[in-house]
Amino acid sequence: RTRALLAARPDPSRRGEDLVAIPGAPPSPLDLPAGCAFWPRCPVRADPRCEHELPPLTPVGDGHTVRTFYRGEAG
Repeated sequence: RTRALLAARPDPSRRGEDLVAIPGAPPSPLDLPAGCAFWPRCPVRADPRCEHELPPLTPVGDGHTVRTFYRGEAG
């Protein structure tokens, strides 16, 4: 999720280029899925737990955390 969000943010060095879009639509905050809310839109989706379990909160430094089952790819 973090990687996709960072890739989608505007970057002045890419002025004139199209922004990277995250496919699909985010879920309604009133009807979140049982697992990771990003799962339906995730380009990885390799861990079957993502669909049914909330990923653990993983510290990535400087007071920042991510929710992921992909510890080696966090951030």
